[in-house]
Amino acid sequence: MNRRFFFALLFTLMSGNLAWAELPPGAYEQMLKEAPEVYQVVVDKVVPQSASESGVENYLCDAKITAVERSQLGRKSGDTIQFSSYYVPPQLAQRGFVGPQSPPLLKSGWEGKIYFSAPSEGTTLKPAAYGRSFVPSSSNSFSEETKRGATLGIRMRPLLSGGLEVLAVSRDSLADDLGLRPRDRVLKVNGKDIAIATEVKTALAADAQRVTITLQRRERMLELSLAR
Repeated sequence: MNRRFFFALLFTLMSGNLAWAELPPGAYEQMLKEAPEVYQVVVDKVVPQSASESGVENYLCDAKITAVERSQLGRKSGDTIQFSSYYVPPQLAQRGFVGPQSPPLLKSGWEGKIYFSAPSEGTTLKPAAYGRSFVPSSSNSFSEETKRGATLGIRMRPLLSGGLEVLAVSRDSLADDLGLRPRDRVLKVNGKDIAIATEVKTALAADAQRVTITLQRRERMLELSLAR
């Protein structure tokens, strides 16, 4: 089945309880394996494009290649590239968006590995495996302690208004399992107010059976809970 058609089909199958409709087992892995262009990049510029009627945000990005894993196009380190991306805003998912995993909301300075499909025309690249095409460099910086659940598995920064803003979420971490997203504002962990990063680990250690996160996502207050 054509991947563009498959995405369109998934997008039109709306469900009030489902945010993402994942592809069949092994589909992402196959897309990544077959991707002809794989680079480590630093994003230089992100230019918003017209949003789709459904509310999906579209972007055109410029980036510099810092390393090449493979390239049928003959790209090399130091080359500049242009690629398209998109982002599914949280409020759209809350209204019942159905589709493959969204790419991250890219910003200037983002670093990581991206898997691209070959451009069908022109020189603008496209992600080969939807949101799974993007592997942020920060995902390699989380310790084994994070993977065991002793920490949430997020990069964060304190806010003057209180709480911590999520900057990045490590794949397969406790935060990923809970459903935390970049730009969430974490207010409490296991009922304890959080103002600095070190307080997160202390609050997690207080309950070895369950973790409960109170957060603000845009205008909504949410409580996410998960047994460990």
